[in-house]
Amino acid sequence: MESSDYLQTENFILNIGITKKRGQLLSLANYKKELARANAKDDPQIQLEFSDTDTSHLKSVKNYAILAYGYNENVGITHFDILLPSGDYNGRVCIFLKWK
Repeated sequence: MESSDYLQTENFILNIGITKKRGQLLSLANYKKELARANAKDDPQIQLEFSDTDTSHLKSVKNYAILAYGYNENVGITHFDILLPSGDYNGRVCIFLKWK
């Protein structure tokens, strides 16, 4: 997965994609399952980060979120959700935003 495939903030990695209905996760892919592991409450992940210019340090792994939208030629955008998938990517933990 290349960095152009998602947006990153200090705390989140965000995928953007189209879905057929509200609250639906994006199609399954191995990298999405791996990123979603950070959302499991009982599986906190820590990374050891090395740098050529700085000393190494520990940091928390970013949570994984999805910006999902639907589109219909006749009406335009049908839904717009920000979803937090469960740690196993089999469902969603919560919906942050519902529009339309």
